[in-house]
Amino acid sequence: MLKTLVKWSIRLTLVAGVATAVARVLGSRSDGAGRTEGSIPTIGGDTWPPVPVNPDRKD
Repeated sequence: MLKTLVKWSIRLTLVAGVATAVARVLGSRSDGAGRTEGSIPTIGGDTWPPVPVNPDRKD
């Protein structure tokens, strides 16, 4: 039983570490909202002409 507890504790620690690393990476990417170099463009507002969601759809 002690071995199982140790294994789950190690797993939980590793998952928490990975989650923290991912959160920091994603947080550091979103901090530079005013940057233009290396930032990912966002989609906002309407598009013109309207873009169909599913152009192959048959009514």
